Amino acid sequence: MNNDQGTAYEWQSDTIKVRLTGAQTQGLFTLTEDLMKPIFTLGRHLHRTHAETFYILEGEVEFRLGSEIRILRPGTTLHVPPNIPHGLRVLNGQPARLLMLYSPGGFDQYLAEMKKLSNAQFEDEEFMKALDQKYDIIQLE
Repeated sequence: MNNDQGTAYEWQSDTIKVRLTGAQTQGLFTLTEDLMKPIFTLGRHLHRTHAETFYILEGEVEFRLGSEIRILRPGTTLHVPPNIPHGLRVLNGQPARLLMLYSPGGFDQYLAEMKKLSNAQFEDEEFMKALDQKYDIIQLE
């Protein structure tokens, strides 16, 4: 990450820095910068009420949109509207860096809540399903 603006959340497979919170944008969007490690993968999921826009800064990322597969490289933008199943993974054993815009805002609250979870909560499938639904994340795999 290039500077200290925003809160960083680090996990085993990525580091997400919140550049603008939903509160800072009057709920319109949350802007993050995500440094995905070479092992990063995110299973297919969808959002019923919010959209995501991804801009690739570095690396290559494979996106699955419905039944379509797209390889995104630096300089590429991808918009995923609500109700479109999608998943992604980093390619070529190199990290990827993305700007991600979530609309409406609030994804930053999900990250903050996730960071406070215990291992037991992470392992509790019903708890995690309820948390995901609270933030409009419907896991498909």
